[in-house]
Amino acid sequence: MILVHLSTAYAQEKAPTFYLPTLEGDDFFASELYGEQAKEPKISVISFSASWCAPCQKEIRALDSLSIMFPEIGFYLIDYKEKKEVVQKWKNRLQTNIPILLDIYGLTAKKFGMAQSGESGNITVKLPTLFVMNKRGEIIYTHSGYEDKFAKTLKELLKAQLNLE
Repeated sequence: MILVHLSTAYAQEKAPTFYLPTLEGDDFFASELYGEQAKEPKISVISFSASWCAPCQKEIRALDSLSIMFPEIGFYLIDYKEKKEVVQKWKNRLQTNIPILLDIYGLTAKKFGMAQSGESGNITVKLPTLFVMNKRGEIIYTHSGYEDKFAKTLKELLKAQLNLE
């Protein structure tokens, strides 16, 4: 509960807006979900993941459960730099109902500050990395990696945030 109070007590960083295609070929505009221009603003949970990432599989199962508990919150997976065919096979295997967005070139990951250039010039990304935005588009929570206690923490945060909105 302390986390919730800390996350709402201070000015938060604004989440970047972005456009990505969905796995189904539709257009996804983050500005429609959060921020001043949002048509139907909602609390949003965005997780960067990839088919080869084992911790991502665990996080997605937890997010699937939370998306059922909180249907008024937008849950989205952003696949990091994989081809559509690979992602489609992965989605079929996962059997998730969470929409998957395709960050084929990794530009959205860069916008969120999670793709870092190393000294050798290689790009490093820690997956999964999750962001929660309030309706105003402020990042109220972020988490990298996956631990079993993650789902409980996120559930409490989302409950508290719904009560604040």
